[in-house]
Amino acid sequence: NTFRELPTNRWKGINNDTDVMNALQLNKAPQGGYVENFDIDFLRFKVPPNEQDCLIPQQLMMMKVADNAAKDAGLKEGSNVAVLVAMGIELELHQYRGRVNLSTQIEESLLQQGVTLSPEQRETLTNIAKD
Repeated sequence: NTFRELPTNRWKGINNDTDVMNALQLNKAPQGGYVENFDIDFLRFKVPPNEQDCLIPQQLMMMKVADNAAKDAGLKEGSNVAVLVAMGIELELHQYRGRVNLSTQIEESLLQQGVTLSPEQRETLTNIAKD
């Protein structure tokens, strides 16, 4: 059985908030096929190592799922195929993207304001902002 209890690091305690659980009409968090981790071949998918624009885990997983579906359908590599995916993003992913983009935003703001900091000062400022 692939379904199991909600991992402790998920939902960030929302499952303990009775108001939220009542609004969702749930007595407890649902069992699910929760994915803890997965492997992806960054070279195969030609994902560049760019810290300012890294993909979120759901996007990476969707690339792998779409690739497996294309293989399963017998589509030949290099053929003209489009995969369109629409996804909702949860709050934690917005927070993650904000942290990823924070360094770039700080650099741009410092440049616009004419503020010069040493690399150590920039790193300290970025770490303070992330916390």
